[in-house]
Amino acid sequence: MSAKKSDGKTVTVQQTGSPVRREPSQRQTLIGLGLNKMRRTRTLERLARHSDETERNPG
Repeated sequence: MSAKKSDGKTVTVQQTGSPVRREPSQRQTLIGLGLNKMRRTRTLERLARHSDETERNPG
């Protein structure tokens, strides 16, 4: 197992709506993020690749 280096940047996401009438792919995304129940909050590390792209192409 390799250790991933964290740059300390995080993003917090919270599920505010019910997943009942969502498409199956959206429900799977919520489950993958650990947001399978109402009002759950997760703090996730930002990927370095995404951060690099955002800095090059703001907005």
